[in-house]
Amino acid sequence: MQALKRNAKATLLAVDVSQSALDRLLFNAKENGVAERVEVLKTDFFKEKNFLGSKRFDVVISDPPALTSSAKQAAECRRALQQCFDAAIAKLAPNGIAALASCSFHLTWDEFLVCVARAGSTNGQTLKVTHLGAQSADHPVLSTLLETRYLKSAIVEALV
Repeated sequence: MQALKRNAKATLLAVDVSQSALDRLLFNAKENGVAERVEVLKTDFFKEKNFLGSKRFDVVISDPPALTSSAKQAAECRRALQQCFDAAIAKLAPNGIAALASCSFHLTWDEFLVCVARAGSTNGQTLKVTHLGAQSADHPVLSTLLETRYLKSAIVEALV
């Protein structure tokens, strides 16, 4: 919401399968005085691939839910995450910026970065990674519970 509040020309299109998540977003937008610049679209990304048509965006955020709960599902997780990142980069305008994230513990950092790199090459884009991140202090990593180190993110810029 801060980006919308700081830039009167900015708009937001939020896509999610969860109506309650979209409702919370709209409530937050109203409370922040930016509801007129927020649009929501309820759809299942994995079932409806071309729901945005040929639209391109200056900023795209792909932050899917945890795609696996066990190491046995790791390959399936990588495939699903790759689909998410491929679709995000496909919607990125030239010189656009994408924030790509995963909260799947069973996906290693190397696997995450391979998904980021492949999303660029799949879409014929060279991506410059400008930031790598993990969870903040309010999601502490415990030495006795490695699963607490689960958040991974990358900010990338599409080079033209």
